[in-house]
Amino acid sequence: MTLQIKRGTRSDLDRAALLGALAVGEPILVTDEERVAIATSDNTYMPMAKLSEVGVGGGTTLAALNDVDVTGVGSGSLLNYDSDSSKWKPTSQPRNQIFDGGNF
Repeated sequence: MTLQIKRGTRSDLDRAALLGALAVGEPILVTDEERVAIATSDNTYMPMAKLSEVGVGGGTTLAALNDVDVTGVGSGSLLNYDSDSSKWKPTSQPRNQIFDGGNF
């Protein structure tokens, strides 16, 4: 099976949708916006958000995320959610404590 990716500008994609020239599930590269879209019918598509557009700050490291405080982080630190600040903050790893991760 060969994966083919339709590519073109947003204007090209809108024209293809108007003509009913899309295929459900077809991946599309919107070249002028540097984003991916997926055809949801022969005349509609769903553009995907870029990392820089998502609500977590678009970071690629923990320190770059706007809901993580890395102040005081060290070897063996764990992230713990602090509801007062609405941020994840580092805590020391408790000694001799068993963590139950639940069922997977």
